[in-house]
Formats: sequence, C-alpha cells, structure tokens
Amino acid sequence: MRDLALRRAANHAPDLPATGECHWCEASVPDGHRFCDCDCRDDFERAHRAERRRVREPASPLSGLIDVSHDIEPQPRTMEFEPQSMSAFRDFEDFTLNEMNRLDKYGLAEMWGRASEISMRLSMIIAKSCDSDLIKKEHADWSIAFVRYFTTEMVSLSGINITENSFDAAVQDVMSRVKEAGASGMTRKQMRESSRKFKSLTYSGQNDVVRLLLEDGEFLAVERRKVRGPASTAFIHCDHF
Repeated sequence: MRDLALRRAANHAPDLPATGECHWCEASVPDGHRFCDCDCRDDFERAHRAERRRVREPASPLSGLIDVSHDIEPQPRTMEFEPQSMSAFRDFEDFTLNEMNRLDKYGLAEMWGRASEISMRLSMIIAKSCDSDLIKKEHADWSIAFVRYFTTEMVSLSGINITENSFDAAVQDVMSRVKEAGASGMTRKQMRESSRKFKSLTYSGQNDVVRLLLEDGEFLAVERRKVRGPASTAFIHCDHF
C-alpha cells in the first residue's frame, strides 16, 4: 500500500525535482520520488495553491501601513479637560462605584471596574476627531453614554437577571412577610415555613438574607424568652417598636 502511495505521489507534479527528500516533510524517499505519500503531496499542493492565491490577490490599502507600523514612533498627546466635562466624569465615576457595590455579590463588579477610565480615553479620541484640543462636555457626555450603554448590555447578557434572581426574590419576600407579621415578627423557622423562596435557598443563602434584613436598618432582631426551652430570635419591622 505504501509503495502504491509513493508511486502516485512520484507521478504527480513532474515540475518538482526528485531530490531524495519529501518536498513537504523532508523525510528521505526512494530515488525518483518527490513525496512520502499522497498526504504529503496533497498538503504541499494545498499550501502551494494558497500561496498562489495570496500573490494574485490585490494588496490591501492598509498593507503598507501594517508592514512599517512597528517603525513608527508613538506621538504622545496631552489634552485638557473642560471643567464641565470633569464634573460629568466625576458623576459617572460615582455611578460606576454604586454599580460595582450592587453587583459585587454576583461576582460582576469588575465589569464596571474600568468604565470611567475607558470613557475618558474615548472622549479624547472624540475630541481629537472634532479637531479640538480641549475635551469638552459634549465629548464627555457622548463617551459616557456609549460606555454606560454597552457595559449595561454586557451585564445583562451575562445570563444573570439582577432584579429577578432567586436570592433577591427571597429577600423581598421575607421583608414583606416580616412587615405583615407586625409586632410578633418572624423567626427563621417561621420564615422557612411561610416563604418557599427563602426555604429554597442554601443555609448560607438564608444567613445572607437575615444579614441583609439587619443591615437594611428597618428590621431589628429581638430575643424571645420561653418558660421552657431555649430562647428564639424574632425579626421585627421598626414600625412596631
């Protein structure tokens, strides 16, 4: 079978000299042969055809720039910010910090991590394209809107529905039920019994819900003492104190 493949390979591409080595992999071949086998011959021809196509195709208008771009020295530029544009960037930075805090528990905070920096860099490109040596508020507003929109889209496309996920739903459900319980409040056991959303969470997730209740500032934990048995902790809305 190998002898047959060698003969077929040798009979192909007669314009190639028989050098005693395969023209593709450079392995030794018998006298008069040009390739090890048909696979080497076919690989050689595919590469040869691709090279011919590349030579025939017209050069890209950017090909000259690409070829010499590594020799071009960068030209740093310094641009000043208009006071109103800096105010817009400070407001945007406050917004991004709030978004990072909101998304931290989902592991998405860093999606907003460089948004402020990116918007500033983009504003410089926009200002320069407008033949301005000053970054004006209109340049800042455009770049902030652009970065804000696409960062929000990335967060949305991450597959996590921030407002309707199971954890937030459990938090909202428990808060509502504790408020409805009035001065009696609710214990963790009562939360599990009354809220399927809370019960479906892991023990760690339930701890996080309770922690958020207390951090919210509208709920207090009150110890209930019993005549018999251990004391229990009830969570009561501040309106009932």
